[in-house]
Formats: sequence, C-alpha cells, structure tokens
Amino acid sequence: MSEASQALHKIARGTGIIFAGTVISMFFGFLSRAMIAREFSKAEYGIFNLALTVLSIGLVIATLGFQNALPREVAFYREKEPGKVDRLISTAIAITAVSAVITALLIFFLAGDISLIFREERLVSALRVIVLALPFSALTAVIISASRGFGRVREQVYFQNILYPITWLVLVASIVIIGLPFNSMFYAYSLAQLLTFSALLFETYRIGLLRVRARVDIELGKHLVAFSIPLMLVGILNFMMTWTDTLMLGYYLGSEVVGVYNAASPLARLIPVFLGSAGMLYAPIVTPLYAQGR
Repeated sequence: MSEASQALHKIARGTGIIFAGTVISMFFGFLSRAMIAREFSKAEYGIFNLALTVLSIGLVIATLGFQNALPREVAFYREKEPGKVDRLISTAIAITAVSAVITALLIFFLAGDISLIFREERLVSALRVIVLALPFSALTAVIISASRGFGRVREQVYFQNILYPITWLVLVASIVIIGLPFNSMFYAYSLAQLLTFSALLFETYRIGLLRVRARVDIELGKHLVAFSIPLMLVGILNFMMTWTDTLMLGYYLGSEVVGVYNAASPLARLIPVFLGSAGMLYAPIVTPLYAQGR
C-alpha cells in the first residue's frame, strides 16, 4: 500500500472514531441540557446559553486559532525539524495560557457592560463564574490539537468527547438531585473543565506524548501566531454563523426566548458532524506528504 493510500486509510478510520465520539458527546450533552431546561425556568436556561455563547467567543479569541494551526504545524515540524516539536508545543501552551487569562479577566471586568447589551442583570454573576473555565478549556483544546499533530484522536475522543460530557452530566444531575440554586451550574461547568484538563494533562505526561519543558521559543511563537491569526478570523466567522441567532435573540427578545430557542436548535448542529469529523485528521496526516513535496 502506498503512503498516500495509507494516509487515506488513516483519515477514514480516524473519521469513524471521531464521529462516534462526537455522537456520544452530543448524546450526553443533550441529556445535560434537558435536565437544565426541565429543572430551571426558560429565562434561566436562556441565561445559561448566553453565558456559554460569550464564553465561546472568548475561547475563539484566547486560542488565537491554534486549534486549527497546531495540528498542521506539529505534523510539519515532525517531518522537517523534529527537534523543534517540543519547543513548538510548549510555546503554544505558554501563549495560550497568557492569552486565556487576559481574555478571562476582560470578560470578568466587562461582565456588567455585556449584561447591559442583553438587558439581563443576572448575566453578570453568571459570566463572572463561568469565565473561570476559560483557561482550562483553552489549554485542553491546545493540548488536544497538539496530539492531533501526531495523528492521534484518542485524546480528543476520550477526554473531550467522553470524559468531559459525562463529568458535566454527573455534576448537573447532582445539582438537580440536591436542589442547589441555578448559579451552581456555572461553578459545575468550570469544575468539569478543570477536571477534564487535569486528567488530560496527567495522561499526556504519563504516556510521554508531550515531553514539554518550560521553554518558549520567540521565533517559533511569532511564526505560529502569524500562521494562526487568519485561522482565528475564520473561526470567528464560523462562530458568527453558528451563534448569531442566539446573540440576536438575546439582544432583541431576551433570555426567555433564548431558552426556548436553544431547547431545539442543537438538533440542527448535527448536520455538519460527519464533515467536521473528517477535517479533524485530514491536515495532520496530509501535511507530512506536503512536507516531502508529494
């Protein structure tokens, strides 16, 4: 079997694994959302979705496009300059950590102004709690992206698609059973992200997948950021196409309508799941062929 055929075989196999993981993730996500929508009011469920939307905007900005750039760059450097791979990953993690903390602080201090846009005072406390999840979510995304550069999908499926949604579901169910107040959901969300990040970090160090030392390469960082920024802008445009409906409904009609709308809209997001699954592995597997001039 030629190298190109092997690459296509890996893409097909990886697509199936990621697709299965995505379906599992969406199933547990639906259960969590159903519990929240059933237990709390429509307005509270709307606030939850608005807070998640703002957090998602922050995540796109904080990761600087590394989620899309890092798999390609890791695969490229593994083929061309293997000695720089560790520095590339540690530099990406360091930049992401700083960017995520700055973005989280901005959201925290601007929470009052953001709530005025949606005319929802309760959004202030929600944002100031859920923003704690941003650094952990950003670092999780970057580490998983780096693992994809090695042609691996295990970390994404096990940790992002299975561990996180199950942890989140258990925490939501615990809040509902105990009868804790609505704001507990945001603490639970942050805790779920923290636990997922901790487990992922432990596992990647345990198996030696990421042998990352505290080394930051300025030149590699400049190259990575320059390559990633256009991808970040693409990510923002994709985000706008996906979440503009929620933001516009929140602005014009309020959190209660957002709650009703988001009870049904997740079904529409099933449509591009298979294509997205294929895209996860395409770049890191094809890039070595490109690096070889093939």
